[in-house]
Amino acid sequence: MLKAIIFDMDGILIDSEPAWEAAKFEVMQRLCGIKITKADADATVGKRVEDIAYIWCKQFNLAPEKAADIAAAMNKAVIYWIQQHGEALPGVQGALQWLQANGFKVALASSSNMQVIDTVIDTLQLRRYFISLNSANELPYGKPHPMVYLNTAEKLGLSPLECLAIEDSVNGVIAAKAAQMEVIAIPPQELQHDPRYRIADRQLDSLLELPALLHGRLAQSAV
Repeated sequence: MLKAIIFDMDGILIDSEPAWEAAKFEVMQRLCGIKITKADADATVGKRVEDIAYIWCKQFNLAPEKAADIAAAMNKAVIYWIQQHGEALPGVQGALQWLQANGFKVALASSSNMQVIDTVIDTLQLRRYFISLNSANELPYGKPHPMVYLNTAEKLGLSPLECLAIEDSVNGVIAAKAAQMEVIAIPPQELQHDPRYRIADRQLDSLLELPALLHGRLAQSAV
């Protein structure tokens, strides 16, 4: 029986991916004198910023200690953007209100660090809906490893089979599926037809569709 909904954050609650992409280009150029490509940026969507920095230090033969500076600069740029421009994506408030009213446990499992998570949750005024906020940044492995989802289910006192994850990135979908959770994918518009999302159990256009989908399931289970 489905008891909890676990949300990814970037790209699901807030459209911060453009801010992350801009930060990647700007920070690598300013700190390292390197012009990364869009393919470089796209390949890291859904990963922890520390992992991104490590990958690029290795890829571009930079000193390993440079990774900490890269990660810190990207986090700082994104936090500033969230504080200035952050808005909830369509359907976020309605979906969270419906889930709370219908007795679902609601948690967050993000690749962002807790400072970024707290900035988003407080800027969008969503803290009252979440009983657990979880960062893969505080764990040994980030997405696409399932650890953050397994850890979140454990904190909720639930089996992963009782949880549904909502993700926007391929790396996130892989992580949740590896945790044996049901997964709804909400890809960005330009990736709506990307075949890699077929591993998700369901694909939606936005969170506007979530209450009706789950209401139908509740009605069926009550029969």
